[in-house]
Amino acid sequence: MRFKDLIRNYSWLSVEIKLLDLYPGEKFRISAYKDIFFQLQVMTEKKSDMSIVIGKEYDRDAPNGYYVGVSGRKKDNANDEHEITPFYAIEFTPWDEWLSMEIDSNTINEFTELDIIAHCLYEMTFIGFDETKIQGELNHLAKAAEAVENMTEEEKAKLITIDELISALDDKLYKIRRAQDGDEAYLTEISFASKKYLAFASEYFTIWESEQTISKKYLPGNEVFVLEKDNEILAYYSIVNLHEPFKIGEVEIEKGFWLKQMFIKPENIGEEIGKKLFSHLIDFSKENSIKEIKILADPNSKGFFQKMGCDYIKEYPSTIKNRTTLKMSYHCKN
Repeated sequence: MRFKDLIRNYSWLSVEIKLLDLYPGEKFRISAYKDIFFQLQVMTEKKSDMSIVIGKEYDRDAPNGYYVGVSGRKKDNANDEHEITPFYAIEFTPWDEWLSMEIDSNTINEFTELDIIAHCLYEMTFIGFDETKIQGELNHLAKAAEAVENMTEEEKAKLITIDELISALDDKLYKIRRAQDGDEAYLTEISFASKKYLAFASEYFTIWESEQTISKKYLPGNEVFVLEKDNEILAYYSIVNLHEPFKIGEVEIEKGFWLKQMFIKPENIGEEIGKKLFSHLIDFSKENSIKEIKILADPNSKGFFQKMGCDYIKEYPSTIKNRTTLKMSYHCKN
């Protein structure tokens, strides 16, 4: 099945509904998507050696717990199980070549046809809604790459990476500080808002009320840090230092440092705030000679913590019926 076949099999109305369901923030650009959809329906395809691959990258910071990525894969080696198949960015690819691309079989199995159309429309217009401008941007990037290639080694040494640039901008945009008296109500609100966002049953909140409520007494005796943007608290985490081991049900709580809470306001999920908090946690641990941080985590967050470098240890029955709790650990490297 080619992308062209999908485009010509569906009406704009059905595509519009799906697009806004998956990308509600695109509502104000929906007329531009409509124009491109009708252009694609009558456009003549141009041969491409790529197939379209859509996949999920699980991340606790992302809406619904994962990001969706669209990439290209060469048809020649797409079915070779013994080769590491490279994936290619295709957002700069001319739209007539998109039309002739085959849809990867795994993509067809994992996503609906309308999902595929919506994700592809979003990807192919990521740079803009005018092909001339998209190709102009590609030419600009090519010239910039050529300019860097022609620099002397001394000039190249003065360049910073995109990651360093983003980090510098983040430092100005986001601020992490120690929690202070008066923050407790905001932190409690974030805790429960985060739990509600994950659609837990209402009866669980009674069980969680004491452990997720941050009191004035809790702040001075523990390490609690908040993340702010424009003086508004968006997230927080806390560490406790247990001096004696104990047991809750079947869960063994050893002495040492534990990540007790890490919560983000639902409306700010997707800003990679979880990564920022965990990076701060690592730095704090190193500064204070903490060699290991133990974690009790909800199964939904396993992928996030593993991505942060944590080791999975064991899964226990939760104190809540029919649920489990993960035990994980992060070993600080000097």
